[in-house]
Amino acid sequence: TNLSTSGANANIGWKGATQGSGVHDFGVMLSNTRAFSQCFAKRVFREVCRREVLADEAALIEELSQDFEDKGYQLRRLFAKTATHPRCTGK
Repeated sequence: TNLSTSGANANIGWKGATQGSGVHDFGVMLSNTRAFSQCFAKRVFREVCRREVLADEAALIEELSQDFEDKGYQLRRLFAKTATHPRCTGK
């Protein structure tokens, strides 16, 4: 049983199964959280755009992370979408 789904960690957006057997299953549970997608979107943004995410760009990170989830966690697509976004290119 994943005891991290309540308390301080309840707000990371647990989706799917919250029970399993061993470290692998726990890793799968973590990768299915909303926080996982948002973390990847922020990391890709920092890497591609060469700057930190600004406070007013929360909606952009939400858009990128949702697209990342919707398109099956395709990291290459996340990089491409981020690199061509006007907030990154400055256009």
